Amino acid sequence: MNAIATHSNIERIQLRDLDLQLNYDYFSDEFDDVVPALPLMPEWLGELSFWEEPWWDRNDASTFDNCAESPEELEAVRKRMQDEDDHANMHNRALEVLEEEIRSLFKQVKDSKEGKISEEAEVIEIDFAEKKPKKWIPKVI
Repeated sequence: MNAIATHSNIERIQLRDLDLQLNYDYFSDEFDDVVPALPLMPEWLGELSFWEEPWWDRNDASTFDNCAESPEELEAVRKRMQDEDDHANMHNRALEVLEEEIRSLFKQVKDSKEGKISEEAEVIEIDFAEKKPKKWIPKVI
């Protein structure tokens, strides 16, 4: 996690298994203990990688890397990506769709406050700190 979360130091992670009532803890006392263990691009995929950077350094939704079997295949795939082929660039489109949906939701809320939309929304509160699951009932505020 520290290798992926650049410019951050994750000192503690705790996972709780509610079914088995078990806790799993990770502690790191010093930042010096954190050694980025992710490989460099040449070590990761070699010279025929479809991307210039590994997935953990790219600003897209992809968590997949691959490489071509030949220089000709590499050239063809990179050309498709440069031509903004939707199929070749689906990993970029995912973030765009997510942003569009979030902006649309905020606009609906803003417009409804200004009286432009008559849709009603429910505000739901969930207590994630509750130790034992209980029947969840949405509360309209």
